[in-house]
Amino acid sequence: MEEFAQQFINRIKSPIFGYFLVSFIAINWDPIFYLFFHTASVPLRINYFKESVDFYSAFAFPFLISIVYSIAYPWINFLIGYATNQAVELRDNLSIDADHRTTIKKRNLEEARSELFRIKEEIILERAAVDQKINEIDDENTREELKVQLTEIRKPDSSKPLSSNIHFPEFDTDLQSIIGQLLVTMAANKSVMLRDDLKSILGFSDVKNDVLITELIRHKYIDIIQVSQNNFKYSLTSRAKKVLVDKKLIN
Repeated sequence: MEEFAQQFINRIKSPIFGYFLVSFIAINWDPIFYLFFHTASVPLRINYFKESVDFYSAFAFPFLISIVYSIAYPWINFLIGYATNQAVELRDNLSIDADHRTTIKKRNLEEARSELFRIKEEIILERAAVDQKINEIDDENTREELKVQLTEIRKPDSSKPLSSNIHFPEFDTDLQSIIGQLLVTMAANKSVMLRDDLKSILGFSDVKNDVLITELIRHKYIDIIQVSQNNFKYSLTSRAKKVLVDKKLIN
């Protein structure tokens, strides 16, 4: 008896039985409602139920629907899971692409800085070569005179960074060096740089950085060449390149 009861309970718990029961109620809701809730006499309600429910509505259609749903339900779950996985994969790919672009920008910036350091090293080596040639002069008076002249020539560079000998009349004195370094770095980076990288080199507050970038555009040192994903890309103008070439900071 217990085994029979357990088997009966297992069958009731079966998903297909639940689908069948739901389908049966959905198809025959009107006679079921009349049977249980109408105020007519019991025999009348039973007769109405028998007349309204036949083999097809009581068994065939609910059974067919439950079979179809039992087969379709796993596929529906599969399609939902597949669509969800696709969305998650696309989101992850976007995140990976963003990280990749950030890595490329950092690498380009590092390459630009390396190029700037290379230029500095070349200048130092050139100075050393000139000093060596002067020291090789036999005439002491001539040698000392050249050293004095060379010291006077190098004074602007001896106490300031590489780009401080570039003069930008539109900007204050304390900004000359940083703007010069910015333009040299842009030149080493194929004359193109993103707004975030510009701000990183300037190193001021966001407000001051924005003001300086606006002024650089207004005075035609840089131009906006592209806008994408809430970021701006800038390029050196012909005027800025001419200044750098005249000062022999780029070839």
